[in-house]
Amino acid sequence: MKREQPSRTVPLFPEVRECLDPLWESADEGQVLILPRHQVTGSALKKELTAVCEKLKIPTWKKPWQNMRATRETELTAEGHPIHNVCHWLGNSPSTALKHYN
Repeated sequence: MKREQPSRTVPLFPEVRECLDPLWESADEGQVLILPRHQVTGSALKKELTAVCEKLKIPTWKKPWQNMRATRETELTAEGHPIHNVCHWLGNSPSTALKHYN
C-alpha cells in the first residue's frame, strides 16, 4: 500500500520564482503541473537528475538530494531564517539537521 506524503507550505524564493514564472505563463489553461512529464519520485528522481547532469556536462556527486538540502539549509540559515522554520520547509527537525548537515 502506497503511503501518502505529508504536505507542507514552502516559501517560493525569488531565485526559484524567476525560473518558474515563465513556465506558468506559457502553461495551458487549467494546467496544474508546470513540469508534468517530470513528476517522478524515489530512485527514478535520482536517475532523472543524473541524466540531466550528464547531458549538461555537469559533474554529479554522491547523495545529490541530501547535499542540495544541506546546502539550501545552510543558505537559508545564513540569510537569517530561524532554523525551526528552515527545517519545517525542508521536512526535517533541527536535531536531524544538526546530526546530518553540520
